[in-house]
This record gives sequence, structure tokens and C-alpha cells, in this order.
Amino acid sequence: MRKTILLNTLLFFITIVANSQSNFDFFKYRQHYNNAKIAMADKKYPEARAEFEKSFTYGNSYVPGNLDLQDYASCLLAMGDTTATMEALKRSVIKGSSPEDMRLVKKISKYRWNKFLAECPNLIEEHWRSRSAEVASIIQVINMEAIDQAFRNNFHGKVTPEIFNKLMKITDSINFYDLKKLVIEKGANPNSFLMMHLYGENEKYVPFYDSILKQQIFEGKNIPEMYVFWYDRQRIYVEEKKTQVYGEYNFFDDGVKNYSPNLNPIEDIKNVDKRRAEIGLMSLEESAKVKGDALPDEYIKMKAQKKAQKKAKK
Repeated sequence: MRKTILLNTLLFFITIVANSQSNFDFFKYRQHYNNAKIAMADKKYPEARAEFEKSFTYGNSYVPGNLDLQDYASCLLAMGDTTATMEALKRSVIKGSSPEDMRLVKKISKYRWNKFLAECPNLIEEHWRSRSAEVASIIQVINMEAIDQAFRNNFHGKVTPEIFNKLMKITDSINFYDLKKLVIEKGANPNSFLMMHLYGENEKYVPFYDSILKQQIFEGKNIPEMYVFWYDRQRIYVEEKKTQVYGEYNFFDDGVKNYSPNLNPIEDIKNVDKRRAEIGLMSLEESAKVKGDALPDEYIKMKAQKKAQKKAKK
């Protein structure tokens, strides 16, 4: 029985790879993936599993990504299919997950987890083999991030804020010159925490990176949640525009003290769900349900008005 389950799971992933080379459809992928997440929120695990597996048939060499596979593993574990769970987690590591960051550790037996960890070095090696063409530029970006962080740690709180800001301005200017060069000449992926430093003179790079990061969504190289977080964070935190466009920014900050979904109003709230759908995000209402977040008052009011108008037409 166990061998049959394992064989079926392996055949499933082989099918994904075979289909992914000719059947990639970003919007279908996200439609089924979003349906799976909503079903998970409702604890309808068999339905969620079916939706995850449908979504994967529309993937390519980039999707399902490591986090998608971890979500799938959560669903399988909730259904009690531990063997399939472990296979999904292995696939997640091959896609780039760090075993130390796995979210399911406490729900898996110590025996299975230790066995999984023993296999991880080979899985990580397979991950880097699959990305061999990108390795050089990835290492360069990682080194830039490490030097940047070390620089911040060494000087933060040890010099005046004025001097610190001047030093960071110089560092960021060098980083973004080098990063843009890597992106243009080597095809490096700019999706890194350095993107959070596009302030001052570096704001000139925003249109360049925006076009790349948005295009990556439709290629499966980037997830829309991270793109809209970066986009709205750039507006709010850096450009001080106070308002957001997609409504995702506050959801990333719901752990902060005095969190409020009304902190940064959403522009043109009537069309926020339309904008979200254009890049594969579920509606704001569905997203709040999945994440357990509160909705902005303005959005709740808008939904109530639409419901009343629909009722009046009947």
C-alpha cells in the first residue's frame, strides 16, 4: 500500500513536469491555486488537494514554486497522507526551500523528519544543479546583500543618523548600479531585499525594476503577493504617498502593534479586486479569509453597497 502511494505521488510529479513544458497558463494556475487556498481556509482538504493538483498541471519549470508546494504539503498532512506530504516537501527543497524554514516540522514525526533531513543535502544539490545557468549571478546578488547587511549592522547606532544615512546612500548607489548591470548583462533576478532600498536618487530605478518584476509574475518566476508588497511598500514607505493600490501591504504588517487595515487607504477601492485579478491575486475579501485578516472599513462599506444595489434590482 505504502509503495503504491509513493509510486502514485512520483507519477503525479512526473506528469507535472511533462505537462509543464507545453501547458503553462499563469491565470489558470493561479485560479486553481487560489481556489485551493480558499478551500484550505474552509478546511475542505480533499477539495483543496484536487485544486492544488489541477493548478500544478498548468505550471512550468518555475511553478509550482517552493511555497506553493509547502501549502500543498500542509493540505496533504491535514488529510493524513504523510507519505505524499514528505514527497511534496522534498520537491519544495528542490525548488529552493530551506529545511530550517519548513512550517510543518512540529506536525511530522521525529523519525520521518530526521529521515527527510538526511536526504536534504542531495535535494539541495539538485536545486543548484537545476539553476546552474543562474548560479553565478545569484551568488553575486547574495554577496551584495550580505555586504549591505553587514555594513548596516556595523554602523547602525554607532554613528549619527546623518552620517549613517550618507554612508548607506553611497552603498545603495553602488549596489543598484551593480544590480542593474547584472540584470541587463547576466539576466539576474532582481527580486531581493535590496529592492526595499529604492529611495532618494535610487528611485530612478523603480520603472526599470517594476517592468521586470511584473513580467516575472506572468512567467512564473515571481509571485504576485511579493510584487504588490514591493510596489505598495515603495509608494508608502519610500515615496510617502500614504495610499496603496492593491491592498496587500497592510496584510504583511498585521503582526505590528496597533495594526489597522485602514492605516493606508486603497486608491480607487471600487476597482481593487479587478486590479488584483489582473495579476492573479484572489479578491481582497477572499485574501482576508485565507489569512485571517480584517478588511478595511471602506471595502466593507463598498461590498455592502453593492449587495444592496443588487438586491434592489431584483
